[in-house]
Amino acid sequence: MSDLAAEPRGSHTEVRNAGLFFRRWLANPLQMGSIIPSSPALCAKIAKLVTLAEDEVVVELGAGTGVISRALLAHGVPPERLVVVEIVR
Repeated sequence: MSDLAAEPRGSHTEVRNAGLFFRRWLANPLQMGSIIPSSPALCAKIAKLVTLAEDEVVVELGAGTGVISRALLAHGVPPERLVVVEIVR
């Protein structure tokens, strides 16, 4: 189970995520799927598109710093129905 939790906007999470993103990019630029981190607005738009039936889960491939994962949780996806896969440890 992940330790991600939905956090209120305005926290220092956005700054920490950007720092983590750029450190990972500098360490291995060819492994990253994007050259810029996802904005909170983009994450919220993605999360709003998710609908779940009772027997479905959400699978996030390449979760990176977890910004989309947190948006999904904030949008109401239950943590036990969110499967997050990331190659970087």
